[in-house]
Amino acid sequence: MTKDQLQKELKAKVKAGIKPSDLKKLKRSKSADDLPSSSVPNPPLPRSKSQLEIPLPTQPSLKQQISSLQDELTTERKKVNLLREDLSNEQVKNKQAQEKVNQLEDNILQLRCDKIKEFADYLEQKQALTQELELNITAGTEEINHLENKL
Repeated sequence: MTKDQLQKELKAKVKAGIKPSDLKKLKRSKSADDLPSSSVPNPPLPRSKSQLEIPLPTQPSLKQQISSLQDELTTERKKVNLLREDLSNEQVKNKQAQEKVNQLEDNILQLRCDKIKEFADYLEQKQALTQELELNITAGTEEINHLENKL
């Protein structure tokens, strides 16, 4: 090889990030281009015994998928039943609370009516006493006037 040929080969091999010292190391080792190629394909290598013993991961069978889905379905049904029970319990509690509220409202209304009746009775008594007082005053003033006239 001449010097010019070596320079051309170096320029072809030199790329960004490759040092000339790396090229010398590459020269010493044989590259895929330097190896003689054979026209006969390589025979397939036999599998090792350990590889034959390891089962390959397979997708679960349809029966397994069905059983797992049925299990999921039963758990979901149980959850739904529990939620229904909770809902019915909450509805019962809500109904009881509503009844209690209605009962308290009725009690409040009854107490208001009682107080109004008490006030009406009080007002009636007051008016009766006021009228009686006015009658007593007028009777007293008339008696005073009558006694003054006698004197």
